[in-house]
Amino acid sequence: MLKDMLIRLGNEISWTTAILQKLKTIGFIHGGLNQMLMELDCPEGYVCRVHKGDVYKIADC
Repeated sequence: MLKDMLIRLGNEISWTTAILQKLKTIGFIHGGLNQMLMELDCPEGYVCRVHKGDVYKIADC
């Protein structure tokens, strides 16, 4: 899903490398009471990389 969003954004900017290198798509993964942040970017303009954040526990009320 993150890559699909980045491709859509790339189409909107006509794949201008200078702008593409600055874009990031952000996503949250929820599972039970846990949550993790993920980021996808394209720093060189042709290879994507994924950064996985820490897993956070959501308080149980």
